[in-house]
Amino acid sequence: MTQILIVEDSPTQAAHLAAILRSKAYGVRVFAHAGAALDEIDAGATFDLYLLDVTMPVGELHGLALARMIKTRFSNARIIFVTADPGLVSDLDKKLGPVFPKTIDFIELLNEIERQLAKGP
Repeated sequence: MTQILIVEDSPTQAAHLAAILRSKAYGVRVFAHAGAALDEIDAGATFDLYLLDVTMPVGELHGLALARMIKTRFSNARIIFVTADPGLVSDLDKKLGPVFPKTIDFIELLNEIERQLAKGP
């Protein structure tokens, strides 16, 4: 089963994303904090795709930093960002993965997930 990691600090948004992905038969792990997700990765958990919220509460690891850390561990990691403020994502960071503005177009997001997963490991 394809495994997707979600980092999203909004419980409502996280639950909605997880429900949609599970309805498409994806395995989903949801984290409210990027640090907890990184701990899980460092403990050996593997994922086929990382869906990361860019903005996290002040003082916490944000999605862009987490994406960079994931890429140092897994150079072929497939990452998709979601954010209420796409302007926060630099052109350099956009090379890590596509950016979806909130409010999310879930049809387009699912299409992008399928495109990313079709690239293979």
